[in-house]
Amino acid sequence: MACDRMVLAVVVGLLLTACRGPVAGAADGAVALPDPFNFGVDTKQLLLSVLDEQGRPINVERPDDIPLSLRARVMVVDLARSPEQRQADRFVFFADLTRPDADGRYTARPMSRYRRPVANATGPLAAAAGGVVLYSAPWCGFCKQAKAYLKQRGIAFVERDVEASATAQRELDAKLRAAHAAGGGVPVLDIGGQLVLGFDRARIDEALAKLKPGGAVEDAGGSGSGR
Repeated sequence: MACDRMVLAVVVGLLLTACRGPVAGAADGAVALPDPFNFGVDTKQLLLSVLDEQGRPINVERPDDIPLSLRARVMVVDLARSPEQRQADRFVFFADLTRPDADGRYTARPMSRYRRPVANATGPLAAAAGGVVLYSAPWCGFCKQAKAYLKQRGIAFVERDVEASATAQRELDAKLRAAHAAGGGVPVLDIGGQLVLGFDRARIDEALAKLKPGGAVEDAGGSGSGR
Protein backbone atom coordinates (compact mmCIF):
# COMPACT_ATOMS: atom_id res chain seq x y z
CA MET A 1 0.00 0.00 0.00
CA ALA A 2 2.82 2.40 0.87
CA CYS A 3 4.51 1.63 -2.44
CA ASP A 4 1.27 2.23 -4.33
CA ARG A 5 0.80 5.54 -2.51
CA MET A 6 4.34 6.60 -3.41
CA VAL A 7 3.85 5.77 -7.09
CA LEU A 8 0.53 7.63 -7.14
CA ALA A 9 2.12 10.63 -5.44
CA VAL A 10 4.71 10.81 -8.21
CA VAL A 11 1.97 10.61 -10.84
CA VAL A 12 -0.04 13.35 -9.13
CA GLY A 13 3.08 15.49 -8.93
CA LEU A 14 3.54 15.13 -12.66
CA LEU A 15 -0.09 16.05 -13.27
CA LEU A 16 0.33 19.21 -11.22
CA THR A 17 3.50 20.33 -12.96
CA ALA A 18 2.71 19.24 -16.53
CA CYS A 19 1.16 21.46 -19.21
CA ARG A 20 -2.18 19.75 -19.54
CA GLY A 21 -3.72 19.48 -22.98
CA PRO A 22 -6.66 17.70 -24.56
CA VAL A 23 -6.63 13.92 -24.34
CA ALA A 24 -6.08 12.26 -27.69
CA GLY A 25 -9.35 11.11 -29.18
CA ALA A 26 -11.45 12.97 -26.62
CA ALA A 27 -14.45 14.96 -27.69
CA ASP A 28 -14.11 18.73 -27.67
CA GLY A 29 -17.65 19.25 -26.36
CA ALA A 30 -18.96 19.29 -22.83
CA VAL A 31 -18.25 16.26 -20.67
CA ALA A 32 -20.70 15.00 -18.05
CA LEU A 33 -18.94 15.35 -14.70
CA PRO A 34 -19.29 12.89 -11.80
CA ASP A 35 -20.68 14.05 -8.47
CA PRO A 36 -18.45 15.98 -6.05
CA PHE A 37 -17.60 14.30 -2.76
CA ASN A 38 -17.13 15.60 0.76
CA PHE A 39 -14.30 14.87 3.18
CA GLY A 40 -13.07 16.05 6.55
CA VAL A 41 -9.78 16.59 8.32
CA ASP A 42 -9.90 13.02 9.65
CA THR A 43 -10.97 11.26 6.44
CA LYS A 44 -8.70 8.30 5.78
CA GLN A 45 -7.06 7.17 2.55
CA LEU A 46 -6.76 10.55 0.88
CA LEU A 47 -3.88 11.87 -1.18
CA LEU A 48 -3.77 15.68 -1.27
CA SER A 49 -1.40 17.38 -3.68
CA VAL A 50 -0.34 20.97 -4.36
CA LEU A 51 2.70 22.81 -5.70
CA ASP A 52 4.82 24.89 -3.35
CA GLU A 53 6.06 28.42 -4.10
CA GLN A 54 8.94 26.99 -6.13
CA GLY A 55 6.65 24.75 -8.18
CA ARG A 56 7.61 21.53 -6.36
CA PRO A 57 4.84 19.00 -5.60
CA ILE A 58 3.71 18.46 -2.01
CA ASN A 59 1.81 15.22 -1.32
CA VAL A 60 0.17 14.71 2.09
CA GLU A 61 -2.72 12.78 3.63
CA ARG A 62 -4.47 15.38 5.81
CA PRO A 63 -5.84 18.84 4.97
CA ASP A 64 -4.07 20.32 8.00
CA ASP A 65 -0.74 19.32 6.47
CA ILE A 66 -1.23 21.66 3.49
CA PRO A 67 0.40 25.08 4.10
CA LEU A 68 -2.20 27.80 4.59
CA SER A 69 -0.98 29.79 1.59
CA LEU A 70 -1.49 26.80 -0.74
CA ARG A 71 -4.95 25.61 0.28
CA ALA A 72 -7.07 27.37 -2.34
CA ARG A 73 -6.68 24.71 -5.03
CA VAL A 74 -5.74 21.21 -3.86
CA MET A 75 -5.89 18.04 -5.94
CA VAL A 76 -7.71 15.30 -4.00
CA VAL A 77 -7.47 11.57 -4.69
CA ASP A 78 -9.76 9.24 -2.75
CA LEU A 79 -7.67 6.10 -2.38
CA ALA A 80 -10.62 4.25 -0.80
CA ARG A 81 -12.08 4.01 -4.30
CA SER A 82 -10.49 2.14 -7.17
CA PRO A 83 -9.23 4.02 -10.25
CA GLU A 84 -12.22 2.61 -12.13
CA GLN A 85 -14.63 3.99 -9.51
CA ARG A 86 -12.88 7.36 -9.59
CA GLN A 87 -12.79 7.30 -13.41
CA ALA A 88 -9.20 8.40 -12.91
CA ASP A 89 -8.48 8.27 -16.63
CA ARG A 90 -11.15 10.91 -17.25
CA PHE A 91 -11.39 13.15 -14.20
CA VAL A 92 -9.38 14.84 -11.45
CA PHE A 93 -10.85 16.40 -8.31
CA PHE A 94 -9.90 19.73 -6.70
CA ALA A 95 -10.95 21.26 -3.38
CA ASP A 96 -10.66 24.71 -1.82
CA LEU A 97 -9.41 24.03 1.70
CA THR A 98 -9.77 27.68 2.70
CA ARG A 99 -13.57 27.43 2.68
CA PRO A 100 -15.05 24.54 4.65
CA ASP A 101 -18.73 23.72 4.28
CA ALA A 102 -21.21 24.57 7.01
CA ASP A 103 -20.46 21.25 8.73
CA GLY A 104 -16.71 21.89 8.66
CA ARG A 105 -16.05 19.49 5.80
CA TYR A 106 -14.68 20.20 2.33
CA THR A 107 -15.98 19.49 -1.15
CA ALA A 108 -13.82 17.97 -3.89
CA ARG A 109 -15.17 18.98 -7.30
CA PRO A 110 -14.36 17.20 -10.56
CA MET A 111 -12.63 18.59 -13.61
CA SER A 112 -12.54 16.70 -16.88
CA ARG A 113 -9.15 15.68 -18.24
CA TYR A 114 -10.77 16.06 -21.67
CA ARG A 115 -11.07 19.79 -21.24
CA ARG A 116 -8.15 22.10 -21.57
CA PRO A 117 -7.63 24.55 -18.71
CA VAL A 118 -8.10 27.36 -21.25
CA ALA A 119 -11.83 27.67 -22.00
CA ASN A 120 -13.87 30.19 -23.95
CA ALA A 121 -15.86 32.70 -21.91
CA THR A 122 -18.14 34.65 -24.21
CA GLY A 123 -20.76 37.31 -23.60
CA PRO A 124 -20.82 40.58 -21.66
CA LEU A 125 -18.73 39.18 -18.80
CA ALA A 126 -15.80 38.38 -21.08
CA ALA A 127 -12.86 40.75 -20.87
CA ALA A 128 -12.84 43.55 -23.40
CA ALA A 129 -10.82 42.91 -26.54
CA GLY A 130 -7.16 43.15 -25.64
CA GLY A 131 -7.93 43.02 -21.89
CA VAL A 132 -6.50 40.80 -19.16
CA VAL A 133 -8.13 40.29 -15.77
CA LEU A 134 -6.43 38.41 -12.93
CA TYR A 135 -8.76 37.06 -10.23
CA SER A 136 -6.75 36.61 -7.07
CA ALA A 137 -6.64 36.58 -3.28
CA PRO A 138 -3.99 38.17 -1.05
CA TRP A 139 -2.93 34.87 0.59
CA CYS A 140 -2.52 33.05 -2.75
CA GLY A 141 1.10 32.37 -3.66
CA PHE A 142 0.30 31.30 -7.22
CA CYS A 143 -1.61 34.57 -7.69
CA LYS A 144 1.56 36.47 -6.82
CA GLN A 145 3.51 34.34 -9.31
CA ALA A 146 0.94 34.99 -12.04
CA LYS A 147 0.99 38.72 -11.30
CA ALA A 148 4.80 38.80 -11.42
CA TYR A 149 4.81 36.85 -14.68
CA LEU A 150 2.40 39.26 -16.37
CA LYS A 151 4.49 42.22 -15.21
CA GLN A 152 7.65 40.49 -16.41
CA ARG A 153 6.10 40.15 -19.84
CA GLY A 154 4.92 43.76 -19.82
CA ILE A 155 1.24 42.80 -19.98
CA ALA A 156 -1.26 45.39 -18.77
CA PHE A 157 -3.93 43.79 -16.58
CA VAL A 158 -6.57 44.43 -13.96
CA GLU A 159 -6.37 42.51 -10.69
CA ARG A 160 -9.62 41.67 -8.90
CA ASP A 161 -9.52 40.38 -5.35
CA VAL A 162 -12.30 37.80 -4.99
CA GLU A 163 -11.93 37.78 -1.22
CA ALA A 164 -12.28 41.53 -0.78
CA SER A 165 -14.98 42.01 -3.41
CA ALA A 166 -18.17 39.93 -3.56
CA THR A 167 -18.78 41.49 -6.97
CA ALA A 168 -15.49 40.12 -8.25
CA GLN A 169 -16.30 36.66 -6.89
CA ARG A 170 -19.76 36.67 -8.52
CA GLU A 171 -18.25 37.85 -11.78
CA LEU A 172 -15.68 35.05 -11.70
CA ASP A 173 -18.32 32.46 -10.86
CA ALA A 174 -20.44 33.64 -13.80
CA LYS A 175 -17.50 33.39 -16.18
CA LEU A 176 -16.68 29.88 -14.98
CA ARG A 177 -20.29 28.80 -15.47
CA ALA A 178 -20.38 30.32 -18.95
CA ALA A 179 -17.19 28.45 -19.84
CA HIS A 180 -18.43 25.18 -18.28
CA ALA A 181 -15.22 25.19 -16.25
CA ALA A 182 -14.78 23.80 -12.73
CA GLY A 183 -13.68 26.50 -10.32
CA GLY A 184 -12.71 26.23 -6.69
CA GLY A 185 -9.58 28.34 -6.49
CA VAL A 186 -7.44 31.19 -7.72
CA PRO A 187 -5.67 32.46 -9.71
CA VAL A 188 -7.96 32.55 -12.70
CA LEU A 189 -6.99 34.74 -15.64
CA ASP A 190 -9.43 36.11 -18.20
CA ILE A 191 -7.25 36.84 -21.22
CA GLY A 192 -9.32 38.47 -23.91
CA GLY A 193 -12.27 36.22 -23.10
CA GLN A 194 -10.31 33.01 -22.50
CA LEU A 195 -10.04 31.61 -18.99
CA VAL A 196 -6.81 30.11 -17.68
CA LEU A 197 -7.29 28.22 -14.41
CA GLY A 198 -4.23 28.27 -12.17
CA PHE A 199 -0.75 29.59 -12.84
CA ASP A 200 0.13 27.74 -16.03
CA ARG A 201 2.75 29.62 -18.05
CA ALA A 202 2.17 27.59 -21.22
CA ARG A 203 -1.58 28.25 -21.22
CA ILE A 204 -1.06 31.90 -20.35
CA ASP A 205 1.40 32.28 -23.22
CA GLU A 206 -0.99 30.49 -25.54
CA ALA A 207 -3.87 32.81 -24.65
CA LEU A 208 -1.67 35.93 -24.79
CA ALA A 209 -0.48 34.94 -28.27
CA LYS A 210 -4.11 35.22 -29.45
CA LEU A 211 -4.72 38.49 -27.63
CA LYS A 212 -5.45 41.52 -29.76
CA PRO A 213 -3.32 44.61 -29.11
CA GLY A 214 -4.77 46.92 -26.49
CA GLY A 215 -4.62 47.96 -22.87
CA ALA A 216 -6.18 46.56 -19.71
CA VAL A 217 -9.94 46.67 -19.31
CA GLU A 218 -11.44 49.32 -17.07
CA ASP A 219 -11.83 48.09 -13.50
CA ALA A 220 -15.52 48.04 -12.61
CA GLY A 221 -15.09 45.87 -9.54
CA GLY A 222 -12.99 48.02 -7.27
CA SER A 223 -9.39 46.82 -7.51
CA GLY A 224 -6.21 48.21 -8.95
CA SER A 225 -4.51 47.90 -12.29
CA GLY A 226 -1.48 45.68 -12.53
CA ARG A 227 0.50 48.05 -14.68
